[in-house]
Amino acid sequence: MVSLCVNNDDYSVFSALDAVIVALNAQNNFLASKNSWTRKLILVTDGENPIATTDYKSTIEAMNQSQVITSIVCVFPFPLPLGHF
Repeated sequence: MVSLCVNNDDYSVFSALDAVIVALNAQNNFLASKNSWTRKLILVTDGENPIATTDYKSTIEAMNQSQVITSIVCVFPFPLPLGHF
């Protein structure tokens, strides 16, 4: 498991895409000789911070080549403001 925690104050330094790249690199290093293992990535986010859009296409391409199953879990702070949805 790889985790990259991002402070709300520091969101300009890291983004969810950075976390995906770090996790993908860690999987490639650890699972290089384990071809039968399933690669999964779970991104947990609050959906509040912007995602860097540079190089996202090459990251998606690398994930597809590695056959990474991706899930995104969005965690909202409670209570939600009225009319949030």
